[in-house]
Formats: sequence, C-alpha cells, structure tokens
Amino acid sequence: MPIIIQVFRQIFRMLIGFAVLVMSQPVFAAGPDDLKFLHVTPDDGLSSCYVRSILQDSTGFLWFGTADGLNRYDGYTFSVFRPEAGDLSSLSSSIVNTALEDRSGTLWFGTQNGLNRFDPEKNTFVRYLDDGRHRIRAICQDRNGDLWLGTRDRGLVRFDPSTSESVYYSHDPGNPDSLSSNIVESVYEDSRGTLWVGTSRGVNRFVPRTGAFLHYRHDPEDPESLSHDNVLDIYEGSNETLWIGTDRGLNRFHPATGTSEHFFHDKDDPHSLSNNSVTFIRKDSRNRLWIGTFGGGLNRLDPETGRFCRYKYTPANPYSLSDDTPFSFLEDRSGILWIGTAGNGVSKVDPWSSKFDHYLYHGGSAEGPASNVINEIMEDRNGMIWFGLTGGGLNRFDPDTGLFIHYLTDGSADRLSHLHVFRVMEDRNGMIWAGTWGGGLNRFDPQTETFRQYTFSRDDPDSISSDIITAIFQDSDHTLWVGTWGGGLNRFDPETETFVHYRHDPQNPDTPADDRIMDIHEDSRGILWIALLGALDRFDPQTEQFFHYRHDSNDPDSISHPSSVAVYEDSRERLWVATAGGLNRFHRETGTFTRYTVEDGLPNNYILGILEDRQGMLWISTNKGISRFDPELETFRNFDAGDGLQGMTFRLHSACRARSGEMYFGGTSGFNRFHPEEIRENPNIPPVVLTDFQIFNHPVPIGGDAPLQRHISRARQIVLTHDQSVFSFAFAALNYSAPEKNRYAYR
Repeated sequence: MPIIIQVFRQIFRMLIGFAVLVMSQPVFAAGPDDLKFLHVTPDDGLSSCYVRSILQDSTGFLWFGTADGLNRYDGYTFSVFRPEAGDLSSLSSSIVNTALEDRSGTLWFGTQNGLNRFDPEKNTFVRYLDDGRHRIRAICQDRNGDLWLGTRDRGLVRFDPSTSESVYYSHDPGNPDSLSSNIVESVYEDSRGTLWVGTSRGVNRFVPRTGAFLHYRHDPEDPESLSHDNVLDIYEGSNETLWIGTDRGLNRFHPATGTSEHFFHDKDDPHSLSNNSVTFIRKDSRNRLWIGTFGGGLNRLDPETGRFCRYKYTPANPYSLSDDTPFSFLEDRSGILWIGTAGNGVSKVDPWSSKFDHYLYHGGSAEGPASNVINEIMEDRNGMIWFGLTGGGLNRFDPDTGLFIHYLTDGSADRLSHLHVFRVMEDRNGMIWAGTWGGGLNRFDPQTETFRQYTFSRDDPDSISSDIITAIFQDSDHTLWVGTWGGGLNRFDPETETFVHYRHDPQNPDTPADDRIMDIHEDSRGILWIALLGALDRFDPQTEQFFHYRHDSNDPDSISHPSSVAVYEDSRERLWVATAGGLNRFHRETGTFTRYTVEDGLPNNYILGILEDRQGMLWISTNKGISRFDPELETFRNFDAGDGLQGMTFRLHSACRARSGEMYFGGTSGFNRFHPEEIRENPNIPPVVLTDFQIFNHPVPIGGDAPLQRHISRARQIVLTHDQSVFSFAFAALNYSAPEKNRYAYR
C-alpha cells in the first residue's frame, strides 16, 4: 500500500507559528554617515562576483542575476540556475541582467539571450525571444499588464504575457518621432502612467496615442538640458520629478518643462557625487536616495541640501562596501539593503545587526583609537571619554566630534610612562590617573597636559608596590586606592606622594586574600570590595580588616569561581560580582551568592564588565559577546558579532556608562558605542517555506514517475511506495538578518 503524505498549508502555518527569531536584532541607529556592510560572495555559494540584478519575490526568496547564472537564496543556501545543453526548459543564458515580478506574481528574467519566465511548480523556465538577438537590459510592466523590454540591439519591445506577442519600437533615422536609439538601458513607468525610456541617445517619453516618442537630449548650448545622452537609469522622485542617471552626472528632471538640474563629481568637494557614471538610482522606505556609480562606490543623496554621502571600498575596513562599482540595489521587506557589485558579490546593510556603533584603529589618526585593544573606558566631568589601550597609550575621545587625542610615550619624565594602559580614573580634582602594565602609575593634569609618574623602587619602601597597575579607585573620603598585579593593595598619600601597602600574609587573615588585585569598588554603605584572583574581599577602611569570600565546590551558595574580576552595585543597591565562572549576586543579609552561568542563559561564564541602564537592565560583557540581563525576570538576551559588536571577545573592565546613558564596551577589535534604550527587537516574522524533499538523502526530481509532481514549496500531496520509507524535508525561514540564528520547532 502506498504511503500518502499530505503537505497542506497547515504545515506552513505550523512552521510559521513555531519559527522563532532568537536573534531578533536591534534597529539601526548609527551615525548618519556610518554604515556597516556585510558581504555575500562566492565563498558563501553565490555563483559569480558580478551581480547585475536583485529581486525579492512575493514568497520572500531573494534572486540574484549574475554573469554566471541566476541565484535563488533562502538565507542559508543558493540554488543556481544555468543553461543546460539540449534542455529548453533551462535558463536561456548564464548572464542575467534584470528581473521583475509582475502583478500576478510571475517572475521574469531578462538575459543576454532573451526573456525567461520562471515556472515555480516545475522549477523550470519558459523562454521567449531567445534567438541570440535580444540582449535584454531592462523590464518594466505597465498598468495594462504589458511588459516593456529594453534591449541592447532591438530597441524597445512591448511584450504581451497573455499572447506572447511582441511589438518592436526601433530607431528610424528618417522618422524624428521614432525611438532615439536601439540601445535601451532603462524603462520606467511613472505614477501617472507615462513610460520613460533611457537610451544611448537621451531620454524618450512614449506617447501611446500616436506611438511616437518625445526626445530629451543633451545640448551643449543649453545648461538646463540633460547632462549626457547615455542614460543608464531612471527613477521617479518627488513633486513630479524624475531622477536620471547618465554617463556624465545625475539629473533631477522636470517633465513639465523638460529641464534638468545637474549633480556632478567635484574632486575638491567630498560631498559631491563620487563619480559621474551613474549605474542605478533607488529610494528606500525611509525616502533616502541611493545612487550607484561606476568606480566611485555608493552614494546617498540629501535632495534638500544636494550633499552626497559616499561609501567606498576600503581595504583596511572589513565592513566597507565590497567593490566600488555597485550595479544593483534592493531593499527587502525587513529593511535590509542589498547592493550587487561588479567585482565582489553582494554587500548587505542589515539595519537589525548594525545597532552597535563600532570604532576601529585607523593608523593612529584622529578618527580612531591608537590601538584596537581597549583595556579601559572612563568618562570625565566634561563628558570626554578616556581609553586605556594596549600599545596605544592613553586616548581622549570627544563624543560630539568623534575625534581622538592620543597621549603616547617618548621616554620623558613628564610624558606617559608606558604604552600599555590598563586602568584609567578621574579623581575629585579633575586629574586623570592611568595605570599601566609595566610602567607604574601616571597622574595626568589636563590643564598642563603633563604627566607625573609613580613607579616601583626596591630602594624606596614608600614607592608603589608594583609597576603593573590593575585597579584605581577614589573612595567617598577622597582616598586613592591602587591595586596591582603581585604587589597587593596600595593607599596613596597625596601630601607626601607615598604609598601604604596592604599585602597578603598567609599567617594573618586580616590581610588581602591574594596580592593579585582585579578591581576595587565602594558600595553605598562605604565598604570597599576587592576582587582578587583567588577570592572576593570585603575591606573596612576604618578598621583595616579584610573578610574573604571564597569559592567552595561543595557549597552552591558560595561565590561561583575562585577568581572574582569586578564588583558592581546597581541602582537598587544590589551587589553583583563578575567572576571567571559566571555572574553572582551577593546577598548582604546572609552572606551568600546566587549564581548565573551559561546554564541560565549567559553566552559565556567569563564576565568582564557590568553596566546598568536606565531601565534597570544589566549589560554584561563576556568572552563570547554581550548579554542584557533582566534581574527581575532573571533572563538573558545575548548579542554577538552578527549584531554589530566589535567581536566576540571583550576586555576586562572595559565598560563605561556615560551620563547621557550611552554605553561603551571595549574589546580586542576596537569598541562599541550605543544607547541601550534603542536596542529594540526585530518585529518581522519571516515566512517559513519548504525548500527541498529527499528520499534516502537524494533530491527527488519533479515530474515523470517521481513522487513530486510540483516543487516541494508548491506540493500538496506526495505519494510514496512502501520501500521509500526514509525521506526528509528541508525548510527555511526567509529571514536574512543573521539567518543562522533562527531556531525552529516542529511536530
């Protein structure tokens, strides 16, 4: 007896109901000129680096027309369609120039050899005009349902999908009302139903009543004429204007008067068009106008000011545009921008993964930190942000201008003592203290911009106890405390500029539990908490007594790890301890700890920094990204490099909340800057589709005697024989924002 599997729409509803976007990424809010481009290349399965067209169909699939086949993308895999010798149901050419989904949902692809209609049930194509003389560059559907095809050799073709009949409009030298050129690069129907045709000899407006064309050409004697005759793209603007891209500049064209305003490249103006050869013009859902250029990268135009923002390929920046000749553009339904290029695949701007502004090392320039390894971040009383860097010294950042000042070392006594700055702190007098790894302690005077160095001396018992500084803190009594690696705790006497040492003594329990100090924090009750490599110490400065909290593997209420690394008190006076083995909440009344680890939702147990936002959420940096923790619900929401973080690995204590509420987290690849309240969840619920059906791990063909008579995405019933008992389905949520983080449930 045959096995009958009913593949009804309920399967789709079920999958849609249970597909969960675990990484519901945040909304993009970087600076106005700041975009982070992710790249899709042949390494990911794309068939060619040359991407001529991009389309998202009504189901949600993305289609990329390339120089080597047509690609259908579901966020995970590419299905590539190419011509197959002897198979007239295959694609008619490997070079796919343009794509369109018409109002009935039919997909059309213009190739270097004719027009192709995709049959989704058979996963095949129907060919039209595939006689080798129709190199189709543009497709447009008018309001009557006809397709208008722009070709490189046969002029303009009106194609009737219902009858497959074609009407040709060609250039006739003896007829001034004919099409001005047989080379047609663009066809566009505006909101009034007027058809515009971009040719190698200007723009043509079609007059349906007479079949004539009105011509708009470049006239060297007329400054308001078209800037160049070779028209590459046409797109409708506001106020009944058209944007026309040519081989020499961008035009804002006014059909009522036939006049144009010109936008050109100016080598002396960084806000001008980056290159005069315009490849495409598109508008996104936020009414931003995007212009691709040949060799000049991508431009965004502010029509009110006429200023362009440029995005180009930068070898030193892995998140720059992948190639300087973008040929195609699409904004998908979730707001992701896709830019197809001529040399390096697709660049993608994901608004859900770019929420965290990312700052990188730029060769010591004022536009970036002097190193990518960010050890410490601190805000001073004037709103300046200070960074301690590995190999980059001390850096001051102005959040308003985005510029840095670098303080380095030159061996002078009044300069920074070492380039490895580990801790930074501002005291009550406005002095900046910088602790280095190997160069001792530095006090910086912002008024004189000079440094005073404090270093360890074996001959001076009042000197600082070690040149490796790991913690600096000024308590409510204005006492300065300095923690060191191997030298214990130091108290600084500002009158004598000497140090009092508190060292571990195994014979004396009232000394620090360890000489390797990680952090110093004063709570709201005036108690100092010392995070140590081997314990957590509570220190009373008045009695100078230490009390130790140690990890006990037999006591689940003890601290979760021997090494505590940071202490943080939130707005509700709850004390949190970061350890190398998870997050701990300390209960003062019982002296016990509640532990939170990867088993509770943390991405990683090594906690490096803790900050609280205005909503009472804790933001926790780890060795595997950042986590947002809700102390009331005890839930975690994790972010990683796919969300725009500088990387997965952050640095110890490299965290700062500015008075504005903005947060900074530093790592090994620069730092992130963001407003926590602007991190919102992705509201888009992606469709879930079946993409493949296999028997005994082999794809099942469509038609003939095969169980599939329609593609699996369209099938309603599959009939299997008794010996076809091992079968499998492939499915995908058509979400392109970090699709690898989608999670599914099924039954």
